[in-house]
Amino acid sequence: MFKHFYRLMVVALAALFVTLTMACAGGRVINNDLDTVDHGVADEDVFDEDIADSVDMDVSDLDVNDPDVVKPDDDIDADSSACDNGNIGKNCKTDNECGSCLICVNAKCAEGCQSDADCLNYAGTKCNRALSRCLNTTATDSACGETKCSSGCCYGTKGFLSIKCLSTATLQTCGICKQGEIYMDGKQCVPSACKVGESKCQTYNATVPNSQCFSCDEETFLCQSDPNCAGADVCEGCEFGIQGTVMNAQGDTLTGIEVVAYAGTSFETSVRTGATGIFKLDLQSNYGCDIGEPETIPLIFNDTDGVANGGNFESKQVDAVLPWTESLVNPCTYQKMDLVIALDEVGNNDDILFPDE
Repeated sequence: MFKHFYRLMVVALAALFVTLTMACAGGRVINNDLDTVDHGVADEDVFDEDIADSVDMDVSDLDVNDPDVVKPDDDIDADSSACDNGNIGKNCKTDNECGSCLICVNAKCAEGCQSDADCLNYAGTKCNRALSRCLNTTATDSACGETKCSSGCCYGTKGFLSIKCLSTATLQTCGICKQGEIYMDGKQCVPSACKVGESKCQTYNATVPNSQCFSCDEETFLCQSDPNCAGADVCEGCEFGIQGTVMNAQGDTLTGIEVVAYAGTSFETSVRTGATGIFKLDLQSNYGCDIGEPETIPLIFNDTDGVANGGNFESKQVDAVLPWTESLVNPCTYQKMDLVIALDEVGNNDDILFPDE
């Protein structure tokens, strides 16, 4: 019986040994499996701390009442940093001296427009954001719009019959007008868009015989003469465009020749020929000219730089005959683009070629 008990004990010990051995072996299997998985998910607390800074967080999930959360200031304009507001009140002569978003008003930098809503007080205007000014952007083929006039200034011609853009601002042409105004004829600030029904167009053209015929056009917000008014067959405030080339007797182009139109009158204008001998005159006058009839403009050509252009040349007067150009926008328009003027060297011609003498 003792022998039987002994055998049972041996079997029990053997079973216990096998169990312990398998348990130890099983532990090693589990450990080996864990080595092949991402340890980052083994502990949820460790996972949260390790990746919290590396993922995109939705700010809408943040507690807005948390004192540690930095919240945006609703009063700050996101685009305000692009404007040179620090220059407000500084002295200036042109808008570009003030910086972005500002304009020069009465020689002081002031805040300009940034949207059409800023121009609601100036009838017939929109905001040219490039210039920060409320301008007439519908007239003269949108000459003062952001695309065609992104620098310099917009200005009005004599009588406010047209508006143009100057690419580089100057005090003489641009002035220092208030918002909603532009400089006209280098003399005065006027609303950048005339008002239909007002009589200011008659005032702007007071020096012409039929000033009572001028009114504000409801489409362009510019002044124009009423074709049904008395004297409708006569244009006032005519526009002339003259272009030509100056050369010597041998056909060589001459640089630096002075070209004077309307010499000795209040409309006198002068330009010089460029490197290729070409000159261009944009003229405007307020005396009458007949619709449909050619217009004659006296031009004088003077050599003012001596031998610099290849010799000394005699002055010459030419009466440029300009054909009338039919136009629905401005019926008082004339163009002459093919003038060719030959100058004689001093001593080669006894006549100075002044036909009126």
